[in-house]
Amino acid sequence: MILKGVRPQWAKVKPFFLFYTFLMLTCVSNGANAQSAISPSLVYDSFDSIIGEQNMELYSGPLFQEENRNIKNTHPYFLERGFLNGDVVFDGQPYFDQNLKYHQELDQLLITSKYSPTGLIVRLIEDKVQEFTINGHRFVRFPSTKQNGKIKGYLEVIETVNGYMLLKKYKKKAVESRKESKVVTEFEEHIDYVLYIQDKLLLANTKKHWSNTFNNKKQELRDFYKQNRITYRSDKDTFFKLLLNTLTNHTE
Repeated sequence: MILKGVRPQWAKVKPFFLFYTFLMLTCVSNGANAQSAISPSLVYDSFDSIIGEQNMELYSGPLFQEENRNIKNTHPYFLERGFLNGDVVFDGQPYFDQNLKYHQELDQLLITSKYSPTGLIVRLIEDKVQEFTINGHRFVRFPSTKQNGKIKGYLEVIETVNGYMLLKKYKKKAVESRKESKVVTEFEEHIDYVLYIQDKLLLANTKKHWSNTFNNKKQELRDFYKQNRITYRSDKDTFFKLLLNTLTNHTE
């Protein structure tokens, strides 16, 4: 869920712009007709275009430059190589309709300008990113803790039910090979399924992983795997979502 707040750069904006933005926010909050006419995302977008991206904390991170590699057929990004439309919650503030891409190899979220043609790419400061959404895929950032072990960074939210959260951790690894006297880089993707329970991140790739977490429902777990073999092979997202709902006795 994208959080709602107010931009932190009010002191940098002239009084007229403050009044203009305040008027728009007031229209949004007053009455169903006003809400249908002006959406919160439109208000924020108007405000951001007024103050300019150079004044937005969102762009306070370091510039990112792609490493010069001879990459063939693959790329290190989520979904596709180019920038995609998305939303991000940064330092508690929502930013809508941004140009984002998620670098899976580095586990970094990148952004480029909506209003400037410079094409400069900025790496968002990880500690200030709470979550982001790209093409309907919602990611939440989990910091490194003793409980989480090696599982950290940006994880996609697949399902949330009865206090449990099913997540998906994407990784891409660069593999180099020599072809025709040239070093060629290709990316291999690996996916881990993860359960978030009581502030802990637990691997959920195998029947054994699930059995360790739900050790009082081993028979239900065995039956489910036996009855849903085809789904497991063809669509693991759906398989694990159904499994979580079954083991937590959740009904739609």
